[in-house]
Amino acid sequence: MDIEKQLKKVSFIDLAGNILLTIIKFITGTLSHSAALLSDAVHSASDVFSTLVMFIGIKVSTKEPDKKYPYGYEKIESITAIIMSMILLSAGFSIGISGIEKIIAGTHNHLSVPGIFALITAIFAVLTKEGMFWYIHSVAKKTNSQAMLAEAWHQRTDALASIGSVVGILGARLGFPILDPIASIVIALFIVKTASTIFMEATHKIIDKAVDDETIEEIKNLLLTQDGVLAIHSVRGKYSADSIRVEVGIYANGEMSIAEASEIKECIKYNLMQQFPHISRCTINIYPMKNNITNRKTSLKNKWNGKKNPVRDKI
Repeated sequence: MDIEKQLKKVSFIDLAGNILLTIIKFITGTLSHSAALLSDAVHSASDVFSTLVMFIGIKVSTKEPDKKYPYGYEKIESITAIIMSMILLSAGFSIGISGIEKIIAGTHNHLSVPGIFALITAIFAVLTKEGMFWYIHSVAKKTNSQAMLAEAWHQRTDALASIGSVVGILGARLGFPILDPIASIVIALFIVKTASTIFMEATHKIIDKAVDDETIEEIKNLLLTQDGVLAIHSVRGKYSADSIRVEVGIYANGEMSIAEASEIKECIKYNLMQQFPHISRCTINIYPMKNNITNRKTSLKNKWNGKKNPVRDKI
């Protein structure tokens, strides 16, 4: 199943789940006089918007490169992840501020005691949202989709918010209504931390953060096993959205033909992209070397005989 089909399936399940939970929470919250459950119903209704943002973002990012955008639309997904992180941040701050205000104002002591059906509905919401988290999270890992991963954590956030509803409802029924705002504050801190992590990771991919040293070393080790590679000139890599782009420089026999050099490049490119599936673009430069690097430097100096040569200065 390709990414677009998985996206449609995830979006449909996500959208249907949020609509169903919104209706159930609203009806039960109204009949059971549960303010916490009614607030949670509004939260679930807002999730419909985030699902649409995820769907549009991933759909656009999977479009093929065209004349206007020859390098593709991959970074749209990182922008979508940033939007999702801002939605999470907003939800976290809103829940936290509401909890603090309730404690300061002392309004938690004047809440109506909700019915048993409110507690059952809140527990059902926790289980449903947690199940949706694990489902979307597994698909996000398989497709390496950052926006889908952000949506998965949004589901976990909703599950935690519903846990707050469970604690609040249970606390009110046991005579400890202050547990509701305290739980809200703890949950809010977790939400803000998760949103901040998603925001930073997406930002790093938009500004082309360098690939980690461990991956670079793995690429170098693979290069040294390839036929025709005598030494490594350079290896650079950067994250671009959910993929990696690398630029490799190798030393090869300077007396080989252009056809032989092209064959080496194609083999290296194929093996790199097989070993590292996240590499979406690979540029390979071949530098001639007859005996060793020292001879190559001497050869170039003699050729240019002291003339200005920008290539020589980089060797």
